[in-house]
Order: sequence, then C-alpha cells, then structure tokens
Amino acid sequence: MGISTFAHLVTDEEASIIKLAPDSVINKLISELCKRPCIPSEGEAAEGDQAAERDTKVSVMATLHELLSAGGAGGKNDTKVYLEQGTKFWSATLSGMFVSVKFGKKGTDGQENSHSGPDAKEYFDSKVNEKLRKGYKKKDPDATAKGAAMSALEKLAQSAEAEGESEPAAEEPKEEEEEEGVAVRRSKRRAPDGAAAETVVPAAKKRGAKAAPKKVLKFPDETSVKRRVDMDKCGALVGYLLSKTTAVRLEDEDEMLFSILKSQKAGDDVCFGPAYLVSAEETAKFAKILEDKGGVTKEKIATLFDDAASFPKALGALCDVTKERDLEYATVHALGFAALLKHAVQLKSGLLLHFW
Repeated sequence: MGISTFAHLVTDEEASIIKLAPDSVINKLISELCKRPCIPSEGEAAEGDQAAERDTKVSVMATLHELLSAGGAGGKNDTKVYLEQGTKFWSATLSGMFVSVKFGKKGTDGQENSHSGPDAKEYFDSKVNEKLRKGYKKKDPDATAKGAAMSALEKLAQSAEAEGESEPAAEEPKEEEEEEGVAVRRSKRRAPDGAAAETVVPAAKKRGAKAAPKKVLKFPDETSVKRRVDMDKCGALVGYLLSKTTAVRLEDEDEMLFSILKSQKAGDDVCFGPAYLVSAEETAKFAKILEDKGGVTKEKIATLFDDAASFPKALGALCDVTKERDLEYATVHALGFAALLKHAVQLKSGLLLHFW
C-alpha cells in the first residue's frame, strides 16, 4: 500500500463525538493528534524521543470543542466555498491548478464540472464572485453535523461535571443581601449613633448586581501522555503479520489491519479515505488474543518471512526488493503497533486508525 497508516488512542466517549463530527473537523483533529509522541517499539528506549515531544498532551474533547465552535462560513482566502440561494447550492474547491465545481438542488448529489490550468486561482475567484453577485450566500455545509456533535459533547461535559469530574465554577461574591424583597447595601458611612449605615433599595431597582457567569465547558485534563504509531507504508504488512500470529481470519486483503480489528468507519474523506474507530473493548480483546499467542516477536516475524510464498498478492513485493530490508521494516512497525495495543489497554482506550 503506497500510503502511510497511523493509529492514535481515543476513549469510547471521544469516539462517540468523532463519529458525529464532519470530515473537516476530523481532519483537523487528526492533525492535532499527530503532535503526540510516537510509541517506542518493544525493547526500544523511550529516550529517543525529543524532550518537547515526549511530554506533548492533546485533549481530544477540548480540541473537538474548539473546532466545533469555530465558524465555517468562509473568508476571502478560502480554497473551498459552499454557497446557497433558495433551493439551490453551489460549491467549488481549489487544489493547486485544479478547480472542481458542484451544483444543483439542495438535498441532491448535484452535477459536477471542473477547470484546470495555471489560471485556476483566477477562475475560482471569478466564479465565486459571480455567484455572490447573483445573490448566493456563503454557508457552512457542516453546520448540521457540527451541531449534533457539539450537543453530544455538551451532554458529556455536563455528565462529567455532575459526577464531580469537573470543578464547579466559583460563585461570584454577593454584593448585596436580600431581606424580605429589598436589597440592603452596607455603607462605610456611619450613622449618628456610630452604627454602620444601611441603604435600603427595592429589589426591583437594585444596582450593581452582577449577572450569572456564562457557563464554560470543562473537560478532564489529560493525566497521561498518550502515544501514537506511524506504520509508514507498512500497515497492510503489519495486519498480515498480526493475523498470522493470532490466527484471526482476514476478510479484506487490501485493508488487512482494519480487517482483523472490529472497527467502525468515521467520515468519508479523512486524510485519505475514511478513518476507523476501534472500541476499548475490542482493542483489549485483540490485545488479549495476541498475548495468549505469545505476542509478536522478532523470531515469529522472521519465520513468517521465510515462508514468503504465503504472502497475499495484495502485498505485492512488500516494501522493498530485498528480504532483509523488508524483514527489518516489518519488525519495527509490527512491534510498534503491538506496543501501542498494550499502551491502549493500560489507559482503557480504543483506537483511531487512518491512512495518510
């Protein structure tokens, strides 16, 4: 497979929000998750990480909240625009010297056309301006999906707060006391008898009372540095090796790693194709099968390579032209993914896998 395969740790709660989010949000979330440090393979020292990277923490919930809260109607430097007028829509995407256009009636797939050439940017801008002059308005095509994801995110945050997992907002100090429907304001001015003077104001006419603070969503801080793995172009090969090690049957040779892990798709165009979410339960279940079979070892991988005739056609010539280089390449990435599985089980997390 000519593209890289990545795996990240996400909890089931985080996965439930990711499944609702639009592709644009999932793409940006993945970019943030890629800031997490890579996990060292079994036997490899963690000191190989850069110090700054080693401590990088990325909160999925906080990142999702920020992305879902961001506006999406677009600006003047957009390379992707979505417009609506009445029952019609029109969208255009600029990619290098290529412009793809889609238009039609809302609720349908619409029609498509394209333009390519060195004048792609000028063509894109002129078409967008033409539609705006005709009364089309910029819209966020992901507004509905963002709303559903944000609603679910808010419910999770409120549930966590109710369970005491989030600190309640500090109460604002009271500036006035209520006494039988009136506001009593204390004063430093002294009465003739020496007692502190009081100014009584009807409750309906109180002044200076502060409004209740705006509700701010809070999410639990990341207590551990969660790692990731980049299997480079070795994802299918790792899937094959794990399948042979665990005796878990492959259903799809073209997506081997995803075939041995029971996963759900998230999005359609995430980096390169859909992303895949594996629950914490399924992750732990597969990790247990792998452990019961003695785990992934260099010796097992070498034995599998000795039986090269058993390699599926989907792997082609594997990753290089020599068995030695392929064996070394496969060993590093297979051990790395096995280490990530253990890491996920320890943190009671599932996985988010995607191509790039």
